[in-house]
This record gives sequence, C-alpha cells and structure tokens, in this order.
Amino acid sequence: MITSMSGTFASLQGRTTTSRSERDPPALRILTARGRYLIDISLTNLRSGNKRQVMSNNNLFPILTRWAILMVLVAAGLLLVAGTTHLPMLNAYIGAFAPSLLVMMLAIAPQIAKERGSADGGKHAIHDVRARLALVVLFLVTIDMAALDVGRLHLSNHVPLALCVIALVMYIAGSGLQAWAMSVNSFYSPVIHVQTELGHSVVTRGPYRILRHPAYFANIVAIPASALAIGSWIALIPATLFCAITVWRARREDAFLKQNLPGYKDYMESVPGGVFPRLSFKL
Repeated sequence: MITSMSGTFASLQGRTTTSRSERDPPALRILTARGRYLIDISLTNLRSGNKRQVMSNNNLFPILTRWAILMVLVAAGLLLVAGTTHLPMLNAYIGAFAPSLLVMMLAIAPQIAKERGSADGGKHAIHDVRARLALVVLFLVTIDMAALDVGRLHLSNHVPLALCVIALVMYIAGSGLQAWAMSVNSFYSPVIHVQTELGHSVVTRGPYRILRHPAYFANIVAIPASALAIGSWIALIPATLFCAITVWRARREDAFLKQNLPGYKDYMESVPGGVFPRLSFKL
C-alpha cells in the first residue's frame, strides 16, 4: 500500500491508550480476564528508545471495524466498476490488498495517530495535504481504471498472465516493505513535520539503513504493480503520476527535515539513497 493511502486509512484508527510499564514488554502479549483481552504490541525503536503504545480491545475493535468497512467499499467498488466477479487476477489483487491494508493500519504508531492532528499548519501543511490527497485519488483511479479496463472496456487488458502474477508478487513485496518501514519507525507519519513533543530523532534502523524514504520506494513499486497485477496497461498512466508526486514529496520532506530535524543532514550524507537505492563507492 501507498504511504498516503495507508496513512489516511490508519488515521481513522482513533485514539489509543499508553503503555503502563516502563520496562520493555515482549513483542506480543495477550492477556485474558473475564471475557476481555489485551494485546500489548511494543515495537521499540533502537535509536530513540520510544516504545509503541498498548493496543487494547478498546481500540483494536474500531481498527478492525474500519478496516472491514474500507475493504467492503474498495472490493465492492472494484467489482462494480469491472461489472463482473469472474476476473481471477482482480480477485487475487483484492485478496492481497486486504491483509496488507490491515497490517499497515495496525503497524502505524498509535502515538502518531493520536498526535497527527497537532501538526503545524501554514502554507507548507496546505501543500502537503493537497499532495497526500492527490496520492490517494491517484491510487484509487489506478485500481479503478484497471478494473474498468479488464472488465468492460478491454482497451489494454492484454497483460500476459505471467507478468500479472509477477506484478502481484511485487505489490505484496512493496506492501511488506512499507509495513516494515512503519513498524521500525516510532515517528512514522504521513504528515511532514517534526514531532518535537515526542523527542523526534533520526531513525536508522531496518530499511532506513539503505533508504531515507523506504515507504515511498515501496509505494513506487506497489502502485504500478497494482495496475499490472489487475491486468491493465492504461492504468499505468495515473500510476506514473502517482510516482512523480511521490518523488516530489520526498524531496520536499528531505529539504524540510534537513532544516528542522537535528542530525538529518548527516543522515543524508551517510545514506545517499532517498527514494531509490543509490550505490556509493569509496576509492
């Protein structure tokens, strides 16, 4: 899934409770008591030491409910646009999209979902909101155009089956990379801002050792792959626009963090790859 899309969907999660222990709990702990359960998810950022907050049934159920509603809307929309349910690759894509969306809605930091609305406003924020909205729209246009093409128009639906399968695997891999980036970054947020109140620091763990924006790279892989996985060439047009806006937004984020986040300038020098991997050779 794309960064803005998953961020927008994850922002529907609502508020979460905070951890009740100062010591690092296990990665996953399930407690039951009188018909109630508590799922304690604590993913620790190795650099910042900030812990994920507790996810209890009070906020897990709303997340699952919102995920189910979103999946019904997306799946029904795609099938209605296609005009048929007898499209194996479209059905396979919906089947892959469902768990990837759920994982990303669960992976995004609860404290970020809670503080997201407190980001500073201004011209920068307005441009960022427009860019994120454009990304969500382009993603939906991409998959809907692909479904329309393979189901009704048949303008460019001659994508070889082998390529469709490869594209579906690439989509799953891209979604997995984005979920990984979200899970290891305690400061992950679709909003470009510095979370001073949370002790925002540079994250160099996991995929951030190779790329400064691994989630953006995942999106650039996943969205064109979505068009081909469903089976449409023409849907690559909005997917390409999506990729262009993603690269533009990554450059704006680099410029903003370089100026406002201590240590980010040095991080840019040590990790030259922004959106795309970049090899550096020292002689």
